[in-house]
Parts: sequence; C-alpha cells; structure tokens
Amino acid sequence: ARAGEDKGALIAALSGHSVARIFSGARGDLRALAGELLELSVEVGDWWTIAALGGGMAGGMSRLDPAGAEAILKTAVGAARRTGNPYAIAMTSMAEGRMFSMKRQVDEARAWLEEAIARFAELGDERLVLAVKSELAHAVRRAGLLDEAMGRYRETMPGWVRFGNRGAIAHQLENIAFLLIERGESLRAASLLGTAEVLRETLASPMLEPEQAEHDEWIARLRGAEGAPAIDSASSDGRAMPMLDAVALATR
Repeated sequence: ARAGEDKGALIAALSGHSVARIFSGARGDLRALAGELLELSVEVGDWWTIAALGGGMAGGMSRLDPAGAEAILKTAVGAARRTGNPYAIAMTSMAEGRMFSMKRQVDEARAWLEEAIARFAELGDERLVLAVKSELAHAVRRAGLLDEAMGRYRETMPGWVRFGNRGAIAHQLENIAFLLIERGESLRAASLLGTAEVLRETLASPMLEPEQAEHDEWIARLRGAEGAPAIDSASSDGRAMPMLDAVALATR
C-alpha cells in the first residue's frame, strides 16, 4: 500500500495491521501506527475510520491516559455524528461509556452504554449488544454497585458461552473475581482467575493495556487479603477446573 498512491488502500492496510497488533499482543509502537492512521484519515476526510479508530484508541487509553483519551474521543464522536452511520455512532457511544466507567462516573457511563445497546439492538448485532451489556456490568462494579453488577454478569455470561467466545468468558471470569475480592470471597476469586489464566494461555489472548493494569491492581489486593499458600492452592484448583464448571462457580 505504501508503494502505491491510493490513500484509501493505505488506510485499509494500516487499519488491519492495527487490529492485528491489538489482538495478537504484538503491539509494538501501536500509538505511532494509530497516529499515522488518524492523520491520514483526517487528510482524506475518511470520517468512518476516524470514528472507529478514535473510539477504539480512546477505549484503550482511557485508564492510562485519560486526558489524551478524552481528546481523541471528542474527535471520534464528531466524526461519527458527521457520517450519520448508526454503527459508528454506537461504537463511539460505547467508547464514551467505557471512558466514564474507568473514571467511575457511573451515571454518565450508564447513559452512554444504554444508548449504544439500543443502537446495536436496532442494527440486530447481538454480539455487540452483549459486549456493551458486559461493559455496563463492569461500570456498575467499578462504582461499587456489586449486587447490580453480579446480576448483570449472570445475564451476560450465558450469552458468551452460547457464542463460544472463550476470550470473553475469561474476561467475565476476571471481572467477577474482582467483584468477589471486593466482597471478601478471596479463594473463590482466585479459582476463577486461575481458570481465566488458562483460557488466555490456550487462546494466546493477552489482555489489553487497561485490562492488564486493572488486573494487576486486583491481584495485589487479593494477595494482601489471604495467605499466599491458600491463594496459590485456589488458583491451581482453578487452572485445573473445566471452563463450564468455573462459569457455574462464578454465577452461582
């Protein structure tokens, strides 16, 4: 694509390369790549790419660089509205919700995520409806609304099982474990984290940067709550546990 003069082809190639880096874990200098892609998209007026890229970048940056994420998301939201494309608008609404979720501003997060749910439902995209409902569960968990969060995880987990999305199941198990740590159920949490760890290893599915940062904080808290031998034993049990048994343990 770089050897030619078709900027649209280069945008498509850079977009694919960015997504591959994000989900393979081989991220390298992803910010520089995304920055080039955003600059090129602005140059040619590719508002769809700006909306999709900006929303994705903001979601990934929201915990580690909230000011930068907010600036990029503002550009993405404007681009999405400019396209009038309901999918682009839904994606940026989801990104807005994730950003407020990370800031623990639950009312704002809820409003944006519910808009995204409604728009994806109108489009008939069941998988993305489920993804946003999961984000809403995370948002209320971060705000300390633990009973509501558990109810939402019990609603979304069967959907991910039905889709067979083991990466999403691992992420759900991790977030339910965080909730259980908050409740003082440390050993049950450690078991779920053990199962999630095995799922990620099997899939070669690394966490995104903000997920890893949150995960590390909760692991440190978990190890401070119980003796290390007990935590290690529960985690080992979780690593040997079949996935559906872990799902049942998580949602009981």
